Amino acid sequence: MNTHFRSFGALLAIFAVFLFSACSEIKTKDVTPEGRLDVLGPTPEFTIEGLPSDWVLVGRSTANNIKINPIEGVPGIGLTSADESLLAVRRVNAMMLATPFLSWAWNMTDHGDGMHPVRIIVGFKNNTIDTKPGFFSLARVGLNNEDLPPHNRALAIVWGDSALGRGSLRLPPVGADTPEAPLYTPRGGRENTNKWWMETVDLSEIYQKAWPDDSARDIAVSFIGIAAAPDRPGHRGRISGIVLSR
Repeated sequence: MNTHFRSFGALLAIFAVFLFSACSEIKTKDVTPEGRLDVLGPTPEFTIEGLPSDWVLVGRSTANNIKINPIEGVPGIGLTSADESLLAVRRVNAMMLATPFLSWAWNMTDHGDGMHPVRIIVGFKNNTIDTKPGFFSLARVGLNNEDLPPHNRALAIVWGDSALGRGSLRLPPVGADTPEAPLYTPRGGRENTNKWWMETVDLSEIYQKAWPDDSARDIAVSFIGIAAAPDRPGHRGRISGIVLSR
């Protein structure tokens, strides 16, 4: 087990208690009184066929391109790129300033040049903005906003092809007909592939850089999820322990 992963082992007991339960009515995952929201463990029971109603699955999925894929003892969700995009997002209800910190672990294969097709996506809702849901397009990263929970801002958290891009935020072109989702790169590089890495980002800080004219107190996080953009088949990424906290 590599040294970067050792600190992750202490959190497994916390993530292991996260359970999925099927329900017929549409639900939203809420923040606990302690200021914590467990988005994705996952537990061994996780299957795309049995997702509870607070999850939304968009795109064509199979048992091969999204499933529990443990490695080094960590029960991560493995996503594999295919010809079509795939998104699995969870409806959440969290004010951004109250729970600004998003944490997770990931283990990515070497995908070559460009961004890895597997990434985390976050949707925001600003009730003071009069725009239709999905106003900020995810098309630039090969994803489709249709059928996602209501939102008018979106962020893609990606794995870059170079470690030098760590911490970079790529904003969409100014004046585009359909404003596109910014891309935030917390890590990347071939030298960092095939290892578990823990990440924590401050969503409020990233949001204010991307949309400086918005008032942060009006922003809610409406969904958090995982996605694989269309790419050459076979590029795999594993993601585990997605948590929103204060």
